[in-house]
Amino acid sequence: LSVRNCFIRGSVVRYVLLPQDGVDIDILHDATRREARGG
Repeated sequence: LSVRNCFIRGSVVRYVLLPQDGVDIDILHDATRREARGG
């Protein structure tokens, strides 16, 4: 299953696929907000 196949726009599905200690949550949240706005 690829990230592209299970990614739902504006959802947190992508977070489940990543190790929390290997991700900058603040950057991820910011990127998600930008993407949700269509930017």
